[in-house]
Amino acid sequence: SDSAPKVIKRPELPAMVEAPKEINGALADKLTKVKLPTPKAGEAQTFKFGKGEYEREAWVAKLPESGQLVTVAYSNGKIFVGGGFDSSAMYALDAKSGKRQWVSYNLADPGPTAAVVDQDELAFDTYSCSLAVLTASTGKVLWQKWTGTETPTQPAFTKDFVLAPHPTDGGYALSAYKRKTGADVWAASIDG
Repeated sequence: SDSAPKVIKRPELPAMVEAPKEINGALADKLTKVKLPTPKAGEAQTFKFGKGEYEREAWVAKLPESGQLVTVAYSNGKIFVGGGFDSSAMYALDAKSGKRQWVSYNLADPGPTAAVVDQDELAFDTYSCSLAVLTASTGKVLWQKWTGTETPTQPAFTKDFVLAPHPTDGGYALSAYKRKTGADVWAASIDG
C-alpha cells in the first residue's frame, strides 16, 4: 500500500583498510613503539614508555576469563568491564594501576554488556536477558531483573530511573525502572 514506509537500502561499506606494518615520515617521528608486558590471568602489570619528559606510566590487565570484552566505563578512579559474553562477572579496576578493586560474580545471567555509571550506581544488561544495577564503589548487587531474550544493549540513567530497551513478546520496548529498587515505572513500544 502507499502508506507503507519506504525501505532504503543501506549503501555498501568500504573495505577495511589494513593497518600499515611500518609507518615512515613525520608521523613515525611522533610515535612511540611500546612493548606490552604479559600479566598473569587475573592480574595487572604497570610499565613505562617514552623518554625523558615524555615518559609515561601505563598498565595492562588480564582478566581470568578469556571472552570477548565490551566497552569499558570510567567513574571515580575506577574502570568497569564485564568478563566477556561467556562470563557472569563484572569487574572494577583501579584506573591508575589496573589492579582489581572488586569483582561481582553474583549476576543473574552471563554476558554483561557495556555499563553506564551515575553517582554510585552501575547499570548494564546481560546478553542472556537481564538488567542489573550494582553499587559502583563495592560491586554489591542492588537489583536484577529479567527483561527479555538476548539483550545486548546498554541502559541509561536519568534522574531517579534506569531506562533500558529490550525485546518483548511481539517486538521491542523501552522501559523505565526505579533506579533504587528496579520497580516497573512504564514501558513504551519501539521499532527495534
